[in-house]
Amino acid sequence: MSVEKSDARLRREIRQQRLLHRTPNSIFRRTIGEELLDCYDHVNNMYSLLLGDMAVRNYAREIGIAVEDLGDVYEGIKPVKRAQGRIEWLRPIYEGDEVMVNTSFVSVGQSSFKVRQWIIRDEELVTDIGIVTFVMTKDEKPTLIPDDMRNKLIASRRRKVLPTT
Repeated sequence: MSVEKSDARLRREIRQQRLLHRTPNSIFRRTIGEELLDCYDHVNNMYSLLLGDMAVRNYAREIGIAVEDLGDVYEGIKPVKRAQGRIEWLRPIYEGDEVMVNTSFVSVGQSSFKVRQWIIRDEELVTDIGIVTFVMTKDEKPTLIPDDMRNKLIASRRRKVLPTT
């Protein structure tokens, strides 16, 4: 193995260890059921993002934002839309696995916010997810995040949740 490859592997392992010990803003627990499996009997791209979406919705509810009701609460706004994402699969996730989806808001902009998520099973990092999400108008155009929602997102970045057994 070349020195460059071993250096890259070492950097990746250090990053993974840091994520494992990082304190998230929210923890969403889920036992993987059959409904989250693909034809190879493991969680794939679409279902990893679905787990991430469930965790973000859970986090939003915890801080007082009802994502499902955005259009009713804020005139002309539809639910948020994931625009860009990155997933790194490190280990497969199977039916019956109990996972924790740790979520942290990285930054909050004028019309978007960045979320970092990492999925852990048995104290092992299995998936690393980064997402940029936009608040959209009903016409599918980015719009400003309403002030009260933006303030809740910014305040939540200081929130830390410790895992409980």
